[in-house]
Amino acid sequence: ILICVSYECSSPIWSCCFNTDNPLYFYAGLGNGHVLMFDKRKLDNHVKILNADYSNGSPVCSLNYASRELQTMSY
Repeated sequence: ILICVSYECSSPIWSCCFNTDNPLYFYAGLGNGHVLMFDKRKLDNHVKILNADYSNGSPVCSLNYASRELQTMSY
């Protein structure tokens, strides 16, 4: 079964990545600098703007998800 969904965003999507810890979530980097979090169970809109307070307006041209395992490693 193949399901296609399209989303309208406030700015063009420049990049995306998938959450490898939870396959229900994915992220979109926008041309206005925002990163949106989407939930595949809620198909009508994004669920969160991850960097709403820190965006400098520059396009997000690349995203990479850091797994929880990598986030907890100490060096």
